[in-house]
Amino acid sequence: MKGVERYTELFVNRKDAYALQRRDSTYRLRREEVTGGVVEAHLVGRITCGWYAINSDGKIKWACLDADSEDGLKLLQQVSSRLSELEIPSYIEESREGRGHLWIFTPPIAPRPIRKLLERVAGPELEVFPKQDRIGRDGYGSLVRGPLGIHRKTGERYGFLDPETLEKVGKNLEDEISYLGTVRKVDGAIIAEALVEILDWRKDKARKPRYPVSEVDVVKVAEMFTQLEKRGSYFVGLCPLHPEEHHSFAVYPNPGRRGRWMCFHEYRGGDVVSLYAEIKGISYKEALRELEGMGVG
Repeated sequence: MKGVERYTELFVNRKDAYALQRRDSTYRLRREEVTGGVVEAHLVGRITCGWYAINSDGKIKWACLDADSEDGLKLLQQVSSRLSELEIPSYIEESREGRGHLWIFTPPIAPRPIRKLLERVAGPELEVFPKQDRIGRDGYGSLVRGPLGIHRKTGERYGFLDPETLEKVGKNLEDEISYLGTVRKVDGAIIAEALVEILDWRKDKARKPRYPVSEVDVVKVAEMFTQLEKRGSYFVGLCPLHPEEHHSFAVYPNPGRRGRWMCFHEYRGGDVVSLYAEIKGISYKEALRELEGMGVG
């Protein structure tokens, strides 16, 4: 069937398990391979699958906002507009009674950065999927009903909408599958930059240095361990605290006295001394002495 490969690329992150939707909208776990035949059966309506968000490596390739109220599509439209301002493409899928989902697609990345981003731009009425930063005790974590399948409770197939007009993008399943060819993924660097914009640690004046110290250049210290790229008034790069393939590390010069850093993979940060201390595996006081001795102001 045309479109099975593209659909699988976008939505099927975990290949060793899926869930079947029942008529009461609950799901039953199936511990078996997600083959092309399974995806095709979902698309033509023989079964309706729920896809798990986090794979066995702890990575995601999509995140989703669930709007479960009658004005849900309007709320998703507002979020989509805000994400567009942050240069993040998003895709709205209709559901029953004015409800819907908003989807963001990525290369394989850790869940936490994009979950935190969606929590910031979405209101309390919207639910973020995945709900976890890692697979839970059940070994599977969050799932979402696969788009373009038949909802077992209503018997209807719900498709995608234009985020600006909320008009249907297609008249039939073939149109919907063609629409998936226009989907763009957002990489980790853009997500990190969006979090910089949302959080704006540059304005964080409340965090005072723990010890008096002559000014230390946070950019110079960070560049001892990773390559940085300038983005306006801040810098992004690969985080030196853990292995990764996508930018999730940001440095903000002089938001206060020393500058600050932020790891969006683990959603934590601090001042330049704490960065040096964590990378070198030494205490804060030891890092302070070494930095002053190196003269990296």
